[in-house]
Amino acid sequence: MNKKLLPLLLGLLISLQVNAGTTITYQGQLQHSGSPLTDTVEEMTFRLFDTDTGGDPVAGPLTETDMTVIDGLFQVELDFGAGAFDDGPRFLEIEVSGATLSPRQKITGAPSAQFALQVAPGSVGSDQIAPGSVDGERIAPDAVGPEQLLNDSLTIATGSGLGGGGDIALGGLITLSVADDGIGSAQIAPETVGAHQVDSNQVQLRIGNNCAEGEVIASIDADGLISCQPALTGPPTLPPLHAIGNPTGATLAALEWIFNETAWAPPRYRSGPAHGEGGGSTFFNDAVLATNGKVILVPYRSANVGVYDPMAEQYVSGAAHNQGDFAYIGGALAPGGEIVFAPFNASNVGVYDPETDNFNPGPAHNQGNFAFSRAALAPTGEIIFAPWNSFRVGIYDPSTETFTLGALHGQGFNAFSDAVLAPNGKIILVPYKSENVGIYDPVNDSYTSGPAHGDGQGNDAFRAAAVASTGEVILSPHNAETIGIYDPVANTFTSGPAHGQAEGAFTGATLAPTGEIILAPRQSENVGIYDPVTGTYTSGPAHGQGGGAFSGAVLTPTGEIILAPSNSANIAVLDTNAQTIGSRVNALHPMVN
Repeated sequence: MNKKLLPLLLGLLISLQVNAGTTITYQGQLQHSGSPLTDTVEEMTFRLFDTDTGGDPVAGPLTETDMTVIDGLFQVELDFGAGAFDDGPRFLEIEVSGATLSPRQKITGAPSAQFALQVAPGSVGSDQIAPGSVDGERIAPDAVGPEQLLNDSLTIATGSGLGGGGDIALGGLITLSVADDGIGSAQIAPETVGAHQVDSNQVQLRIGNNCAEGEVIASIDADGLISCQPALTGPPTLPPLHAIGNPTGATLAALEWIFNETAWAPPRYRSGPAHGEGGGSTFFNDAVLATNGKVILVPYRSANVGVYDPMAEQYVSGAAHNQGDFAYIGGALAPGGEIVFAPFNASNVGVYDPETDNFNPGPAHNQGNFAFSRAALAPTGEIIFAPWNSFRVGIYDPSTETFTLGALHGQGFNAFSDAVLAPNGKIILVPYKSENVGIYDPVNDSYTSGPAHGDGQGNDAFRAAAVASTGEVILSPHNAETIGIYDPVANTFTSGPAHGQAEGAFTGATLAPTGEIILAPRQSENVGIYDPVTGTYTSGPAHGQGGGAFSGAVLTPTGEIILAPSNSANIAVLDTNAQTIGSRVNALHPMVN
């Protein structure tokens, strides 16, 4: 069995503190066979390039061993040295257990601050320092000693109120005299004069007013009157470097928001862009995340593949498939980066390249109408199709571009509605009209009838599934009254909590960054939320898109969950409130630019 690791999300966060040195923090996510990986990776190697392809590394390699990856997420501290970053482009290449991931990740924004905080030895001389540009406020205490000075290199210049002055040798003395009224506010360093040094009969000490609730002090004028401004509620805007400390409250609040985690809260729903596809209804039936970060919508009655860019929040009508009505009902990401569509009424497997927006009809399956439902990537590198009306499991090999029929399942028509890869390497087939959970082993092409779901679930029981952080497979209820829970280790089925929604309730499921399973609403008026740790169901936000609204859900690199529009005219976006790397880097941009 071949193990393939696919990059899902490559993020970057650089600390911009002056004492941070040359170390950068890299956070990313690995996929194992289409699902977030939880494992120990024996070796990961990092190299820094100045081009996105080819060329020689400018720094590295840096190798980390026995890396812990949980739910696909990992973090590593990398120190490429002081000379690794300049004002040119930089790209990070990652090698996982001997396999080089592609493409290289461009490092932008925050790492340039590292270059800005470093000065090459000998690059700043007296000719580069403007007169009067360096004073006591810009020199750290004890930073200048005898080793940094030459004899007669200091000159004490006199000005208004001062007499004497001149050149002073190391270890020498010089005398200055102060004239009457020779010291004013311009000659007093900040914070050097406190209340004990001030005669209250000569200097006003009081504050004349205060700020209302929800406001903070912005400034204090010479008469003791203060000006107020609204307090930050977040996400705040970070001031640029030259304005740090003005206002201090805004700076501290922004930094606290960037570097602190936030508590989980229910996701927020918003209606995304309209897709404008024809077909009348049931436009798309699933959503798959491509390696370029875009969400690919699987065409059911739409004549075109749907493409949604979560970073730009923009929908584009992709390539036409020419496979007629009710064409495809699900899809999976192949090892080569193409999206493979499971043929429902289409005569051929569908193969879509998200990089070129090119659709190719793959091999014919010869299983008639309504053959297969959704799909999953197996550890063997093959795409497994869940049999709907086909009596056999469907198998597409992307490496040879061939289709074969797998094991018989014996569960009749409309048997299974989805396929999902379990942590034990088996493909779990979600029962629709089948009375039992289906278990397919892609290594030896064998089918096993799993436990009955029973408990009055009846026909049209479940419509989708997702693997929880607990390792269980969570079944999205269609006509079932309760959440379905399948344990692939114990090979047991358990009825979870009731959801209280109408029949045809949900037709999609995905794992949120915070560990909850998000259920895509079809007939339900609300998004469904199931917590596998506490075993509880919560009715999420209302969507207001009517019946048959959505079918399929997928998590994006932004931390948002995209719901594929079935009857809805718009893409749906769920903000999971996850404090993602992207939002932190965006908050840092005003400080760097």
